[in-house]
Amino acid sequence: MNERTYVKFHFKTAQGIRNFMIEETAEMKLHDMDFAQRDLFKNIAVGDFPQWNLQIQIMTEEQANS
Repeated sequence: MNERTYVKFHFKTAQGIRNFMIEETAEMKLHDMDFAQRDLFKNIAVGDFPQWNLQIQIMTEEQANS
């Protein structure tokens, strides 16, 4: 039987999501355009590596359409 099966991959950060407020973003753009990259590299250097959890959703064509 030829049935379609859909697979959806969800990569979820294990660090949590932290965002800047609009005002903070404007201030960052003026003073530190590379903040996110430097923050990532700094954390990697001290052994605090980024992590993600992978979740997989499997569904039939009928389930996908509902």
